[in-house]
Amino acid sequence: MLNVGFANAPLHWHVMLSSGLVMTIIFVDIALRHLVRLQAGVAAQDWPVAGAAMNAIRQRVALNLGLGVATVAVACFGVGF
Repeated sequence: MLNVGFANAPLHWHVMLSSGLVMTIIFVDIALRHLVRLQAGVAAQDWPVAGAAMNAIRQRVALNLGLGVATVAVACFGVGF
């Protein structure tokens, strides 16, 4: 994008960049919030808390997987949404 400029970049480049940023935000959320809750729950042997954290992590990883597949599709086919 730096070579052509953001204004001149095709729409699918913007879609890929945006989805990558969203995926990064989701990963940081998992690492800084939910993983800490999971570790604290396991350390305290509070299994309902640990299970709830695992469920939240699972949902966010599934969302990231879906976004990743969509990003690869956009990259391969140049599809702009």
